[in-house]
Amino acid sequence: MLTKINQITTPDLIEIDKLLEKCRAADGNTIPIYRHLIEKRHPLNCNLLHYINNNLIAYLRSFFFYSDACEITLMVDPQYRRKKIATTLLNEITPMLRHEGIKKLIFSTPAKINSKWLEKLGLAYKNSEFHMKYDLNKSNSEIKTIPGKIRLASSQDIPDLCKIDFSAFPNKKADPDNLFQNLLKTANCTIFVLTLNDATIGKAHIFTEPDKVRLTDIGILPEFRSQGFGSALIKQCIKHALVRNKSNIVLDVETSNEGALKLYQNLGFDIINSHDYWTTTSESDNFGLNGIL
Repeated sequence: MLTKINQITTPDLIEIDKLLEKCRAADGNTIPIYRHLIEKRHPLNCNLLHYINNNLIAYLRSFFFYSDACEITLMVDPQYRRKKIATTLLNEITPMLRHEGIKKLIFSTPAKINSKWLEKLGLAYKNSEFHMKYDLNKSNSEIKTIPGKIRLASSQDIPDLCKIDFSAFPNKKADPDNLFQNLLKTANCTIFVLTLNDATIGKAHIFTEPDKVRLTDIGILPEFRSQGFGSALIKQCIKHALVRNKSNIVLDVETSNEGALKLYQNLGFDIINSHDYWTTTSESDNFGLNGIL
């Protein structure tokens, strides 16, 4: 049974976790599912679940992070792969993607598997990310005193949040004002801003999940980088989690971002997973996926 819904339920989340572990066992690494996002209601039916005998054997979620590109999370139970199930799911969401003006698809995959097959399908390698987890016993970085201040963000900070977001993540969806309005109202989301002489120069998001705390969208304006501000901001995020008895703290970083990777490792984060991103290269009706669609 194939179901399209705009919000994942608790029973569905349990099944998604089971499917994720099956894929991990087969592939070594897993792909990001963004639990802090899939639990929220979305205007579109962007979750596709394929059940057989009450067991989830495939899951697809589309994430509209960019103005004209969509990130696709797609998992299929190893026992049911090579049976055109992924093709079925992608065909189901293609009309919605076209209606939303999407021109490019970005697929996450476990690190370093199926590269030749993905190229044959018409996909091009984009980048890779490490998934990192905080280890309290490994934190060995001395954080120097900085002149700035760190506080909780408010709606008055939205113009500055947008500026920092564009500086750190220039390819994200345009007009993020509405996004920040919603985030500031989201119960499990906290946004810290770092100010210097009353100017906002950095930010970080914290999402509290049932079993972990996730740090995302960490950004410092270019002219203030490599001066200890990022370290101080992340330390504040860690402190925020620990005082709430949340020691399972995770984040993602591009494997090519050696400066950020070294910073996170110095702050006590270990690499626990790795995944790649592949992107379509054609804007045709089937996104150039001639081998699938």
